[in-house]
This record gives sequence, structure tokens and C-alpha cells, in this order.
Amino acid sequence: MLLLLVQFLLLVATGEGYALPKGRQSRRNHYFRKSVSHKLTSFHSWLSASSSSSSWDDFDYLQHWYPVSWACDIKLNRPTQVSLFDIPYAVAITKTNDTLSVLAYEDRCPHRGAALSEGRVTETGYLQCAYHGWSFDQQGKCVQIPQSPAKSSQYSTRACAKAVPAILHQGLVWLWPGPVTNNDVTLLPSPPSVPEMDDPAFKVTRTVRDFPCIDWTLLLSNIMDPDHGMFAHQASPFDMYSASPEYQMQVEQSFDSAGWQMISKVPAQEKLRNRDRILRGLTTKAMPMNITGVTTFHAATHVTISRRNEQGETSFVTAFWVCPTGTGRSRFLSAAVGKLPFSPPRWVFHIALNRFLDQDSVLVASQQPPVLSAEVKCLDENQQSMRSDAAKGGARTGLFVYQSPTDRSVRLIDFFWDATLAKAPRRSETLLAMKTAGLLESIPPRKVVLDRKVQHLDICPDSQNTVRNCEFIKQTSLVVTAAWVVRTFLNKNVNARMFWWIPVLFSGAGWSAEWIRKQFYYNHSEANRDRDLKSIPKRMWLDPK
Repeated sequence: MLLLLVQFLLLVATGEGYALPKGRQSRRNHYFRKSVSHKLTSFHSWLSASSSSSSWDDFDYLQHWYPVSWACDIKLNRPTQVSLFDIPYAVAITKTNDTLSVLAYEDRCPHRGAALSEGRVTETGYLQCAYHGWSFDQQGKCVQIPQSPAKSSQYSTRACAKAVPAILHQGLVWLWPGPVTNNDVTLLPSPPSVPEMDDPAFKVTRTVRDFPCIDWTLLLSNIMDPDHGMFAHQASPFDMYSASPEYQMQVEQSFDSAGWQMISKVPAQEKLRNRDRILRGLTTKAMPMNITGVTTFHAATHVTISRRNEQGETSFVTAFWVCPTGTGRSRFLSAAVGKLPFSPPRWVFHIALNRFLDQDSVLVASQQPPVLSAEVKCLDENQQSMRSDAAKGGARTGLFVYQSPTDRSVRLIDFFWDATLAKAPRRSETLLAMKTAGLLESIPPRKVVLDRKVQHLDICPDSQNTVRNCEFIKQTSLVVTAAWVVRTFLNKNVNARMFWWIPVLFSGAGWSAEWIRKQFYYNHSEANRDRDLKSIPKRMWLDPK
């Protein structure tokens, strides 16, 4: 999914394909004719042994860093509201002696409950509420009440805002929502990193989009599932991250102080594409055998996808961070990290990304009613907590059917969700409230699910500047073209043939600007979907005899 499109274009441009020897073609034909059901038996046994819920008993969602925004999308000294686990926070980035720091509080002034994100950062670096002027330092202590004659040391502790630890790391703003031992933030582990982002040889392009109709767990599972790429996105390079009976997926997991991590590895070969070629009587192709498709999930929000050689090196990484803004919704943050000769304008990536996201957003959103309803069924409505058997026959593993060899990693992720989501902050009560309000019965209309303006344009300053520039170019082109026509009509001495290119040039510029502007609004209709469906290889799903 997502920015993998950019990665795949690079892979297609740099990857070497070659025809398999005749003997290997015969073996591959034999493999495609065999049933894979017996292969999946051992796969399910492995999953049962490796996904014991007891391994995740100590997983605490509050004891992790969460990315809430790209720092470049937050104006300096301007408080901005973000959301994490259904709690709004006020976040501000300040600069002192060329050093950036982050202020973060629950978005509620202790005085009268007004939103702190509507306030400002003072010259002394405090966050000031715009309602009555109360000011707070980085730890949340109230340092000034303009109307009070008392000194700040005499203010009640109830006058303090609730501050949370916040840092800048690899261009992202991170919040720590849980308690901190002895209030010492230096004891906290570092957020997960992408080493290539710190390498000056790599260019980084950052993107963002909100998904108010897609739960963060569904979005993460979708990112981890390469099998959907051939169909939902019609992008064949996804195939290099999928598994097959011939090219099995290796899945590793680890537990450390930073939490749970899962890594899946598979030979970066085209599996379904070669199956399609065989069904069509064409010659199969293969990529170099020393390249591995590696997908890493660092619970609970971070995914990286890349093709690596035997030394673990790569020239391109697609990194994803999914912020759990709340139950049933999410914020998608991603970065294309590559050894490129130049970094394209950010808005170019946003146009490509938005179209790519639109291709399967409705499909992922359509999963939400049955999946979240299944979660509700696992709730004990009296205790508002998960049943003890949730991990054994939970919402996802009890609902989904696993048949693909790639499900080796996908099902493990679902086991993780079933075993730990009971401990996700405010999830149980929010699910019950959504059920009561009838929000789990269906998804919103297509135009709401794919509303690029609300989900992207309203939160991305770079895209907003692009739209403003496009509107200016469009208006200027109309004025210049109209002025040229009027002048030509009124002044017969003007040689219209000599300057015919003027209206053509400005009309073309206006048309191009309008096309670009439209890409930041709802743009993926049913007609676009139907065109995408026609791009799926017609014989891909034939059952081999």
C-alpha cells in the first residue's frame, strides 16, 4: 500500500529480470499445479506455538512513544491540536538558541477547560491560554495568572496543566502518554529509528494523511499485507514481498525494553506475476536471489519495508508510522527514504500518495464494521473489559480466514491485536459507545471516506501553499488570456498570428494549475475504481489443475 508505489517504480527501474532456465521453469510449473493446503498445516502449527498471548502480557500501550505529526507541519510557536487514544493534546514547537523543543499538554486549561491549542507561546517560552492568560511551563506548572496578586509559588497544584513528555526525533513529534518513573524522562527508551534517515546519502520525503473512518489497527495490518497490492493497487512489485509455497516467508519476533518487534523476510521474487505468466504461456522471470524483501513491525505504530542484499544494505526504504488518534480512526505518516539524485517537491509525492491511498481506503474502511463489531462481542459489557479467551478466539483470528502463505506474518499481527487491545487506552468504552450510537453498522459515503481536503489538505501546509499557487496561476492565466483577446480585437495593428502562443501558453498553465488543484480534493469516483479493476490481470485467479 501507500508510498510503496514510489519504491516500486524505483525497483522496476533498477531491478534486473532474467528468464529462468528450462529445468527451473518445469519445477515452477509443477509448483503452481500443486495444492498448497498441506503446506499451510505446518504454518498454522508454527503460528500457534509462536504467538502465545502470554508473550504479550507485559505489553503496555501507555509505555511507548507515539508520533503525532511531522515537525515541518507545525508552525513555530503556534500551538496545534493533535489526538492520541481519543485524547486531544496541545503541541507547540519552540526555538531557543537554534535548538528546537516541544511543549505538550492535554488540550484543556485547568482554569475553565478551554482549549490550550487556541493559545500562544509567550516570549519567555511558556504556553499561554487565550481565554484568561494563564501561562504554563514545559512541566505544566502554572507560572502566571495575570489577575492574581499571588506569586506563582503560591498557586494551587490544581492550577497546573497536565504536561506529557514530548520530543523531536527524525523529523517527527513524539508523545509519551503514560507515567514516567520519578518524572525522569531521561530513563525513557528512544523511539524506533530508521537508520537511513540519518544518512546524508539518503533523501527523505515526508507525507501525512488522516483517516477518520479507518481504525489504526486495520491500517497497520493493511500496510503489513503485501498480498493486496496486486489487486487493490494493481502494482506488481508488491509481489516481491509476498510469500509462496516455493518462496516461504521467514518470521522472527523479539521482545526487549522497547517492546515487541516482528520481522518478515522473503526472497524478493515475483510469485503471482510468474504464475500469471505461466497461465498465459509466457516465460517466467526472476530477480537476483541475493535480494530479500524485509518488512519490520515495531509495535505499536512503526513499519519499514525495503529490499536488502546479503549485507543488509538497501538504496530505498519506505517507512510508516500510524498514530492511534482514536478508536476507529488514525493518522498515517510516511517517508520515502532513498538514494536519489534530488528530492522531488513534497506536493508531487502527495498527489501520487493520495491517489494510491484512495485505491484501497474504501476496502479497508469496509472492514471496520465487522471487525470492530467482533471486538464488541468479545467485551463483557458489565466489566467493559475483554473476556479471558479473547486471544484464543479473538475478534480478528476468529473472524478472518488464513489461506495464503503470506498470512504467516499477517495472522501473527492479528494475534497481537487480539491479545493486547484490551489494554489500549479508552478502547473498550469507546467501542461500546460507538455500538450504542450505531456507528458500527456501516461506513460513511465514498466522498467522506476519500475526502482529501479534510484528511490531507487541511493538515499539510505545503499542500495548502501549492493550492494557493495554483489558484493564483489559474486566475492570472484567465486575466492575461482575456486581456490578449481584447487587445487583439481592439487594436488591428497587432499581428495575432505572430503572438498566437500567448493565449495558448497561459491557457495551458491555467489548465495545468487547475488539474493540480483538483488532486487535493475528492477525486477517486466509482469510475476511477472501475478503471482500476480493469487493470487486474484477467487470468490471475485461475485455479491451477
